Amino acid sequence: MSLSGDAVVTFGLKGSADIIGIMEGGRFVAIEVKSKHGRQRPDQVRFQAMLERFGGLYILARSVGDVDEAFAAIGRRR
Repeated sequence: MSLSGDAVVTFGLKGSADIIGIMEGGRFVAIEVKSKHGRQRPDQVRFQAMLERFGGLYILARSVGDVDEAFAAIGRRR
């Protein structure tokens, strides 16, 4: 995030997703938002692997539809 045009401010864990939360039942969810052709950086891939290893849900979203599909898939598994 650039505040003054030449200062870059970062926060959180390196590679952390753009949107994070906790679902009902306590499961951690992370949504990484990318453009149609955007790619995850290596630190984002490592964050995804760590989150999934501990049972979290990681969604790589290129549209709202991607998020809807991920949550619908969870609902179908219950």
